[in-house]
Amino acid sequence: MLAFLAPTALHLPWLCARASAAELSVPSTMSRLECRNEKLCLQQSGKAIRREGRRLIFRSPSGARLVFADAKNDCQPNDDDEVRCPTYRLRAFNPAAGLALVEEKSEPNSFHVVSVRLAKEIVSGPGEARFSPDGRTVASLFSSTEVAGQDVSIFSFEGNIAKREFDHTVDSFGENGPRTRFGIMEGWISNTEFKLRFDLAVEERQQTIGASVHQREGRWDFVFDPDGPRLKQ
Repeated sequence: MLAFLAPTALHLPWLCARASAAELSVPSTMSRLECRNEKLCLQQSGKAIRREGRRLIFRSPSGARLVFADAKNDCQPNDDDEVRCPTYRLRAFNPAAGLALVEEKSEPNSFHVVSVRLAKEIVSGPGEARFSPDGRTVASLFSSTEVAGQDVSIFSFEGNIAKREFDHTVDSFGENGPRTRFGIMEGWISNTEFKLRFDLAVEERQQTIGASVHQREGRWDFVFDPDGPRLKQ
């Protein structure tokens, strides 16, 4: 079993433990560690994570700091000058492991996994990401209509070290089937299975195909749903 950051000096209850019934009424694919409301997550973290205007600040017990600063309101993205105008949101928080997931809205979007105890980023990448229900694993998906293929990755965490468990690029449904052109994260349905959906490039029809990444006997695999494509609703 993988080891995690000890919660020393972070005696924090489970995320949203004091949330109302309405706030906890979330889809089954949404982990209890996810932040539907960033303010609630910040309250649960005590003084470890704070929002000060445009800045999301992590402060360790030793005094180390990590700051994610939103771009100013008048920022204008510019590909030629690599001006990206990012904004940051606390996406999920696992107090037992002392890990937080920060979402970066930009071009492209990115994710950052942070050790709250150390106020240190331990892994980041393009796309969006989700904690598994037990917070021991992160799944990520990078998908863009401007590039061919969609990249799916799985990371696990041992102490302050991120281990890449799985990488897979999705570019078509079957060897000679239609190309996939955009992917959507549907979420974890258990600690060993994650659901996705992909749009297919099919002329005159809008079709999607479901897929999953699942773990069997310690190995992760990607599979399309056996029911095949369906018309997009």
